[in-house]
This record gives sequence, C-alpha cells and structure tokens, in this order.
Amino acid sequence: GNGDIFVMDADGSNQTNLTNDVGPYKFPSWSPDGSKIVFVKSSEIWVMNSDGSNQVQVSPSGGTANTPAWSPDGSKILFSSQRAGYSEWATEVFVMDADGSNQTQISNHADSDLTASWSPDGSKIVFGSNRDNPSSHDIFVMDANGSNQTNLTNTSSGGSLERRSETNPSWSPDGTKITYRRSEAANAGDIWVMDADGSNQTKLS
Repeated sequence: GNGDIFVMDADGSNQTNLTNDVGPYKFPSWSPDGSKIVFVKSSEIWVMNSDGSNQVQVSPSGGTANTPAWSPDGSKILFSSQRAGYSEWATEVFVMDADGSNQTQISNHADSDLTASWSPDGSKIVFGSNRDNPSSHDIFVMDANGSNQTNLTNTSSGGSLERRSETNPSWSPDGTKITYRRSEAANAGDIWVMDADGSNQTKLS
C-alpha cells in the first residue's frame, strides 16, 4: 500500500523497482550527472545510487520534508519542510549540501513556501507561496541565498481574494520561461507558462 520508486526507459520499457521496501517513497529526482536519485522516505530526504543501492538519509530528522531538487551543479539540494516551527502546516524552503550538511532556511514566512526549483544557472529559485493571499498560492522567485523574493503571478493584486492555486514551478532549460500548475474554482488544474519575469502568462493544457 506504500509507494515505491521505479525507473524506466524513456519509451516506458524496462520498468524496474529501485526501492522494494515499506516506504513510502516519493518525489524522486535525478542528480545532474545521473548517478544518484534524491527522494523522500518517511518524511525525510534520502539519496541513493541510480540503481537503488546505498540509500542514505541526508536531512536531519525533525520535520516533514518534501519535493527535493538538485542544484544544477549537483552540490546542493533544495527541499520544503515544516521544521521551521511556525505551525503544523506552514512549510519553508531549505537548502543543504548534497551530503546533508549546512542545512539553511532560505525562505522565512509564517505561511507556506513550497515546491521550489532552481534556475538552470543556479542563481535563482522559483517557488509557490500563499503569503500574499491565504486562499491561494502564487509563484515567487528569489535569489539563491533567499534575498529579493518577488511575486511573479500576483493572484491577490488589487486586494482580491480570488481562490486560485499556482504551484509546482519549473524553469525552461535556457532559463527564459517558467512552467507551473494553476487550478481555479472547479478546474482541477492546467499547465501554464510565463516569461521568467512573470509576463506573458499563457495556458498550455
């Protein structure tokens, strides 16, 4: 009943279970050189070899951790966690070295910051947050050290409390665009794309 992590060829063939344990395992992500996979097991961040061997917990225990992502050079891992202690549901963005050392909180707000992603050059981080609107999430961008946090989608602009959720942002390989998921009212969610400065928001799906 718990999730495992599988790998397969790009055409769907050769599906192989890498974990084969009680788990649950979730949020797998390849290292840039393809040699390792970071994932979540039992609410902590783990790393294993690409064949499933040598599974090692790298995040210190003490707070739910989710959605890990490697830095472009493979030296660091981003993740979201409730370990900041604001409330039982508020998550913040953290970064640590790939071996789990030097864990640092880089977003700091009593609401939830989550699903962070590195820019291709490693200089910026995009993430979702409901800090400007308790009813909705917007897409924000910040420098890699947590400074210059900027709302790109502005769901709550003009004082509106529109119920709209924008999460799961991801950079294009050239760093000029950001894709994200937007759900509105009865709509379960679509894929959108925008320029990296938040302009030209376009629905794709």
